[in-house]
Amino acid sequence: MFSKSFYTYTFKAVSLFRLFGVTSISFDRKTKIFRNDSRKQALFILSYPLLVSWDVIVLVIVLKSWFLEKDLNRFNISVSYFLGFLLTSSICSVSRWFSHDFCIACNGLFSLAKYFQNYLPREHNVEQNRFDKFLSGGLLLFITNMICCILLTVLILVYNPREIPFVGVLIPEEYYTYSVALLLVLLQVYLIVYAVLGITFVSLYVLVYSFTLLFIFSRELRLGRPRYMTMGTLRRPHDVRIAYRALQVLHKSFSCFIGPFLMIWHGCLIVAALYVNFVLIRYWSNLTAMIQVQLLLFSISEMGMWSICMEFFRIIFMNGNKLLNSWKGGKWGTRVENCFMKKFQRSCQPIVFGYGTQFVFKRVSVPNYYKTVVRGTWRALLSTKSN
Repeated sequence: MFSKSFYTYTFKAVSLFRLFGVTSISFDRKTKIFRNDSRKQALFILSYPLLVSWDVIVLVIVLKSWFLEKDLNRFNISVSYFLGFLLTSSICSVSRWFSHDFCIACNGLFSLAKYFQNYLPREHNVEQNRFDKFLSGGLLLFITNMICCILLTVLILVYNPREIPFVGVLIPEEYYTYSVALLLVLLQVYLIVYAVLGITFVSLYVLVYSFTLLFIFSRELRLGRPRYMTMGTLRRPHDVRIAYRALQVLHKSFSCFIGPFLMIWHGCLIVAALYVNFVLIRYWSNLTAMIQVQLLLFSISEMGMWSICMEFFRIIFMNGNKLLNSWKGGKWGTRVENCFMKKFQRSCQPIVFGYGTQFVFKRVSVPNYYKTVVRGTWRALLSTKSN
């Protein structure tokens, strides 16, 4: 299912992540296997404590701006950055502390793709497949987006280094020389690159996994579709059972480490969006132009991207139910096969994203998210006006 270009892009992307110490995972283009080398973590030993200390510094700036300086503008922007840095640290921790589980999930995904490739007809050209072109284009888009995010953040840092909450804010004016500023900018640029790469690494392969999973069980395993890419032998009862159980095992392995973080990210993103929207509405006239632009970009990008992710999880949820419903009825041939598949269909659970059965992204996840943010924002505004 994956072409040579996709494996080449994967190798380059993993090599870039590995170069900056974001992960210890490597990828072999020949064997198409991910490996986790726990010995090569020198950059991580230096980078991750710096990233955590970055959060501590921003927290100190938050407390200083509120208790000592009484600077509302800096306090608001510092709290917004602090929430964003906490999310960044949690995402980078996934790429590091769960790298072994992540490696197993990626290998399982590629093995499943090889399994489905055995059912492709001989005349099928993997290199010209639209699905593979979509994934390859997504890899290039993510790398381009990563570079643009790094450049934009560095430009904001260089343009106004003492207004946004970085290390230079804590240094007095008399000690803030050119050499000190250059050293701090280089350090912060490295941390920005490390943070953006960490976010990109996790989100990139979560999306590759999700799109591949959706393509397999929504198109190739569902009965009643007019067109298939694979041969009809894949949709025999015996092969369907093997394929779907493999999907369930792979998804359970993937959900063991990504599920709890999805729940945490959802809660943190609700709080971050609520706070930023409240600040923009309540203190718009008191904010400088730079802070207004940064908070607007943060609010729009955060709510927009998370809404897109939840909408995609909703599509997976709906297609998972449609897949199991398509197996109902006498469509499998003999009476014994129909009875057997009826029992098998009852034993299957739909493939969904979330944490167990307590927290699952369903059809109303996006409306509930916006309703929570809007309701929380107006309640905060009304409570401050009453006081």
